[in-house]
Formats: sequence, structure tokens, C-alpha cells
Amino acid sequence: MAQSSHPHDRWVTVRKNLNPGEAMVIKARLDSEGIPAVVQQEALGAFMGLTVGALGAAKILVPESFLPAATAVLSDTPPPEDVDLPEA
Repeated sequence: MAQSSHPHDRWVTVRKNLNPGEAMVIKARLDSEGIPAVVQQEALGAFMGLTVGALGAAKILVPESFLPAATAVLSDTPPPEDVDLPEA
């Protein structure tokens, strides 16, 4: 399933409102499928070790060209309960 990303791909969110542990597991799953992914968390939350709330929430980003593949890989993984958190 590996493909190369376009050098000018913008990074888009594939999952959000995750605790950092969930985010790392999802990132590892995407990486194992050859899909580049990064975990993004509010800097202050990461610094303070927060894992809940708006500052503790993390999101997973992938290059836009990989979004369909990432969505397919994660389709059998239920998203966490939808919590309304402000976008970072």
C-alpha cells in the first residue's frame, strides 16, 4: 500500500480528540502500512504531561495524498467519542 507523497502535499487531520497514547498507537498502525503520519498535541499540554481536555488532546495528520489510504486502514477502528474541542 506504500505510495510516495507529493513534496508539496499539505498535512491533513485523519483523527482528532485522541489521548496521546491512542494517537501513538494509531500512528504506529499507519506507519506499519507505509503511510507517513505525525502526532500533534498542544505544546503546553505535552510539556505539562496532560492527557485529557483541550490541552491534552492529540490529533493524527497525514499527507493529503495519503488520506484515502489512511481512512481505509482506520475504517475498522472506531473513532473515540466525539468531544467538541477547539481546533489547534
